[in-house]
Amino acid sequence: MRAIAGWLLVAMLLLGAASPPASSKKLVIAGTGDSLRLLGVLGRAFEGHYPAIATEVPPSVGSTGGIKRLFEGDCDLARVARPLDAQETRLGLGYRLFAYSPVVFVANLPSSCIEGVAAEQVIGIYSGALDSWDQLSPACEQQKIYVANREEGDSSRRVIEQRLPAFKAIPAFAGEVLYSTQEALRILERYPYTIGYLPLASALGSSLKILAFDGNLPQVTDGGAQNYPLLVPLGIVWKGQLQGPRRQFVEFLSSSEARELVRANGALPASGP
Repeated sequence: MRAIAGWLLVAMLLLGAASPPASSKKLVIAGTGDSLRLLGVLGRAFEGHYPAIATEVPPSVGSTGGIKRLFEGDCDLARVARPLDAQETRLGLGYRLFAYSPVVFVANLPSSCIEGVAAEQVIGIYSGALDSWDQLSPACEQQKIYVANREEGDSSRRVIEQRLPAFKAIPAFAGEVLYSTQEALRILERYPYTIGYLPLASALGSSLKILAFDGNLPQVTDGGAQNYPLLVPLGIVWKGQLQGPRRQFVEFLSSSEARELVRANGALPASGP
């Protein structure tokens, strides 16, 4: 009997050693691909202050997909690239805007033959009226322009449509439609002579040429939102009362450390708490 009791005690001790401490928690933040990389960086910084809380930023399911997972209890916070709509607000969801993501046009070119695109050139490229790089600049080769677009409702595409009504009015788009930020980045980096658009945070550190839009490049400083016309709002959404690790993380996003990390990773910190 003593032997059995001793064995049970040893087993319990072993199980206790193998299990995470009772105070250990996981914070799952699901949703848009536009803030996936940025929130991964912010999550690691947050863990430095709260080592008992592990953050997980899973692959993109889109803003609406993140909110759906929040309601289903599959995540603690949702990451979104748009404000809440009226129905979501009526359902009592909480929302905090923490950054703006500049949307940039990018190109995979063997040489820097072009520094930017004008609004009318964007319309020409995506409508198919401009289909060779030398039509954009005589310094570019006579090579076909391969066009990468995003699906209707995508946050980056929506911002471009708001800025360029003629883009939204294009009856038939040239090129291919890609269904996530990560897929778009992968395709654009893989194939030469392609053009597309991405959140700046995803384009930084890639091999792609970031193009000025109408003579403007985004400046990731306070006040930069006034100088660049294509910006996606990045927010965090929660259900119910904001408390515990969720509250700690949302409050961390307003800290000076988080704001500096937002700038360092290609986005603009939102003003206010």
